[in-house]
Amino acid sequence: MIREALKTDISSIAKVHVDSWRSTYGSIVDQDVLQQLSYDEKEKQWQQILDQDSKLNRTFVAFDDTGDMAGFLSVGSNRLEPYAYEGELYAVYLLSDYQGQGYGRRLLKKGAEHLYEHGIDNMTVAVLSENPAVGFYQRMGAQPLGYQTIRIGRLDVQETILGWSSLYALN
Repeated sequence: MIREALKTDISSIAKVHVDSWRSTYGSIVDQDVLQQLSYDEKEKQWQQILDQDSKLNRTFVAFDDTGDMAGFLSVGSNRLEPYAYEGELYAVYLLSDYQGQGYGRRLLKKGAEHLYEHGIDNMTVAVLSENPAVGFYQRMGAQPLGYQTIRIGRLDVQETILGWSSLYALN
C-alpha cells in the first residue's frame, strides 16, 4: 500500500531514513556522519518537512502486507539550479529488506503521478554518484544532466543529477 504520509508516520519515516542511510551509504560517506544519525533528530526534521508540505510538495509512504513501513518518497518543486525542470524527487529511501521488490518503482510512479496531476511534467533528482540507485533511476527513464560536489561530514562527495523530461512515461 502507498499513501500520503501522515503525522503518525513520522517515527517510522525517521527509522527508515536513518537505517537506509546506514545500509546504503556505509562505504560512501564519512562513518562519523552515519554514527551520529539519530532517530530523534530525523523525527524533528520530518515533523518540519510534513508541516511545510504544500499542494505540490508531498511525502508518500509504502507499507508491506503486514503494515510495516518499507520506505518513503518525497517530491516537490525543483531546487536544483541551473536545471530548467519544474519538479524534483527529493528523496526515496527503502529499508534494505525491501529493496529490489518493486517498492521503489511504485513510490517513484506515485510521486510522478502527484507532480503530473499538479501540472508538472518533468523532474530532477540528485543522487550520490556511488549509490547503486543511479542505475535504478536510469532504468526508470532518467537521463544524466550533470554533476555537483557536496560535503557530507568531512568528505566531499559527487552527486549525479538526473532528469525525466516527461513524467508521462512514469504514470
